[in-house]
Amino acid sequence: MDLKDLLILTLYWSGGALSGLTRLHKLVFLLAEKLKIHRRYFIPGPFGPYAPGLREALRDLEKQKLILENVDQQMVTPRFQLTREGIEAAKNLETRLGEQASSLKAFISYFSGVPLTYLLAYIYSRYEEYLVASQIKSKVSKWIDYYKYRGRLYVA
Repeated sequence: MDLKDLLILTLYWSGGALSGLTRLHKLVFLLAEKLKIHRRYFIPGPFGPYAPGLREALRDLEKQKLILENVDQQMVTPRFQLTREGIEAAKNLETRLGEQASSLKAFISYFSGVPLTYLLAYIYSRYEEYLVASQIKSKVSKWIDYYKYRGRLYVA
């Protein structure tokens, strides 16, 4: 499974579309981690786990007409959406994963709907080796405390 496959599945399991490059990076990281292939694509970045090839993979998928990228002009946030062809590709990938697909789908579906602060708190509380270059560690540690205090930090 390559980075493009991870992107397609992440978008598919997120309802077919996602807004924000940071959210997309983090969800693809979680999927790659669950598949035990995250070290192949991710390095520590200024905002935690970062895939240097993700932007190029997105461009390739757009050229192949599997995704569309739109920018919300009011928020200047990119929105990534699967095309019909992208949905078909995702279904094929899901079939290849077999029984593993349903638990991965539930996991990604859950995290695609949480606030970005929660998603970052979850990742930062579990994957310290990806935080060495982080510029937002102190800010995220406050979010971790906030969610832990309320007993809401997801335990898998």
